[in-house]
Amino acid sequence: MRLIQSVSVLFVVALFAHVSVAHKWEDDDDHDHHDHEHDDEESTEDFTKVTYGSSVKLLHKTSAFLLHSHNIKWGSGSGQQSVTAMENKEDSNSLWMIAQGHSASNVAVIRQGTPVKCGDVIRLKHVRTGKFLHSHLHRAPLSGRQEVSAFGGGEDGASSDTGDNWKVQCDKDRDGDFWMRHGFVSFVHSDTGKTLYTRKMDMFNNNNCRGCPIVGQLEISAETSRDPNTLWGVD
Repeated sequence: MRLIQSVSVLFVVALFAHVSVAHKWEDDDDHDHHDHEHDDEESTEDFTKVTYGSSVKLLHKTSAFLLHSHNIKWGSGSGQQSVTAMENKEDSNSLWMIAQGHSASNVAVIRQGTPVKCGDVIRLKHVRTGKFLHSHLHRAPLSGRQEVSAFGGGEDGASSDTGDNWKVQCDKDRDGDFWMRHGFVSFVHSDTGKTLYTRKMDMFNNNNCRGCPIVGQLEISAETSRDPNTLWGVD
């Protein structure tokens, strides 16, 4: 009789232990599931923001052309590498990497993958040639506005100056505190206060640039006024 009671007690203890372990596994699985859901939410949230170190194509809002550069120098003005806007969406010469702004002082390095905040000063590095989007007091060839070019570069970015710095200006009421991939921003040149600009009227053609390799592309310039022609988004 005692043997039967002992066996019964052991069976109950074993059954309780099995049920407890099963519940623990279920709790762990549920916890892991919630962790993965949280990670997915964070990944989705981060992908909605433009980040440092990412390479993007910048779409001009009113023309639907892309910010573009190539190893072709301006024939007037600074003589630096030309910057235009191109309609072709497949050209890799329209890729730009988001880099930290140039500073003469020692500042903390911003880690790649950090979201770009509205008001941040950045540089746009042309992926194919390694030069930075730049502006200065030279005149643009068609409109006479402030010229925009690509300048400096190098692997370590040593050939750079404050003329490569652009402030990201957002619509904070709509997009909040960050440059969002679905939104449009303006780029204000730090040295001169003028804004990256183009329009369909400023197109190179055979009348103003006969036989040149940038026919069909738009002049990029920097302009004092801010209007829809100064808005850019991520394509």
